[in-house]
Amino acid sequence: MADTGRRASMRSRGRVKRAATITLAVVATLLSGAATSAQQPDPALVEAAKKEGRVVVYLSVTPTVPRLIMKRFEERYGIQVDLLEARASEVEERIRSERAAGRNNGDVTILGLTGTVNQRAAGGLQPHGPLPGKAKLIPEMREPGNIDSVPISIAWQGILINTDLVKPEDEPKSWWDLTLPKFKGKILADDPRPTGGGNIMFSILHEKISPDLPKKLKEQDLVFARDLALNERRVARGEYWVTTPFPMQDLLNLRGLPVKGIVPKEGAAYTLGTAAILSGAPHPNAAKLLMNYLIDDEAQLLYAENGFKSTTGATSDKIPPEIRAFNTSILLGTGDPKTQEQMMKYFTEMFR
Repeated sequence: MADTGRRASMRSRGRVKRAATITLAVVATLLSGAATSAQQPDPALVEAAKKEGRVVVYLSVTPTVPRLIMKRFEERYGIQVDLLEARASEVEERIRSERAAGRNNGDVTILGLTGTVNQRAAGGLQPHGPLPGKAKLIPEMREPGNIDSVPISIAWQGILINTDLVKPEDEPKSWWDLTLPKFKGKILADDPRPTGGGNIMFSILHEKISPDLPKKLKEQDLVFARDLALNERRVARGEYWVTTPFPMQDLLNLRGLPVKGIVPKEGAAYTLGTAAILSGAPHPNAAKLLMNYLIDDEAQLLYAENGFKSTTGATSDKIPPEIRAFNTSILLGTGDPKTQEQMMKYFTEMFR
């Protein structure tokens, strides 16, 4: 009788545990569904955006991925995207001219961080309103109080080496390794004196690692050249051992060549693509819908699969293995528009 009672008690406890497991699974499913629903745009916004029928985007960053994203946005919502591509300075001048003439044609800008900050300072941006997707941004991309822009892409700035010339045991594992005698006269670098990736990288090395690091690199007889794509090819041909800063997404264009991308152990500087809605946007609802889509999983995976780091941490098996390896790299920081001019003067004096 005692054994029978124990077996009945065990069966009862088993039923309770199974019921609890099922209940937890149901709750988890409901919570997951609620979270997914909470990240979707308001149906009323979608309807209003569709009535506007189009959105005008001014773009000054690498166009390949944004073009893919705009096509997907059109397919999902049936809203036409008019994309104008130009240099950042040209985009900013166009916006200024339109504002001065009282004719606002653009809805959304996709610029580097400095361009967005410039537009904000000129009063050229408007609050984007609720963007459910913004809750998914990784911690490094969250900017408390930011009501008018969103970070949409991260481009690591690492190191590219020629694998025929740099032996595995000699690969730079730290930024300080580039100051070793063996690399003297063999480094091709982007010029830190004007605006651009070189200024961002050298500024971050100065601020986040040590002010002595750029000084030590100067002693390496750096050769400055501003055409990054050409710099990569020159390293691949063996003219130089190393080039930096190297946009890590460019690895996808260098497959089959004797090169390797490296993010040192301290981490990497990065450039940031940002999106914002222009003041007086003629299609404000379509603009808000596009802003949310730019940080939607579909758009962010397109960035990740094309060599960028997602600002929301989106990931998939389709991310190329040579890029996936860097997803856990430390993000040291990006250029600060407030100190950019000061750092340009500093490096102009250092490298004159």
